[in-house]
Amino acid sequence: MLKLGEVSASEPFAELVFWALDYGIECVSTGETLIPFVAVLLDGKRQLRRLLAEGPEAAERMLEHMLAQEPMEAYAYAYDGYVTLEGERSDAVFVEGAERGVEKGVLFVQRYRPANHAEGFAVRARPALIEYPNSRLAGSDG
Repeated sequence: MLKLGEVSASEPFAELVFWALDYGIECVSTGETLIPFVAVLLDGKRQLRRLLAEGPEAAERMLEHMLAQEPMEAYAYAYDGYVTLEGERSDAVFVEGAERGVEKGVLFVQRYRPANHAEGFAVRARPALIEYPNSRLAGSDG
């Protein structure tokens, strides 16, 4: 087991979370809008699902439905937004993830400078672990 801050995590789960961060950054690096997605571990294999929805609330509902219907081992939900860290507001890719049977998950952010900035796209700092949300899979018996 690995430690992601206060959360014990399997290596496949940690890899899933950091893959989702990397993929999210790759998507925004060209200036395109990040379509929210969820990467899941199902039978030990990573699968990617885009959440094509009319806004963030609808994407959340799609995610909740998907997590309730499928017996996945872990998920990493990625979306774009803004974060204020160290007194500075930045564009960021957020990744919320959790493993089945674990009460708390993780919420990472990767700050970036958008492609339409005068100096172009750039990743800013390292990913930051900002929260331990309740797992959307906790308590399920998959």
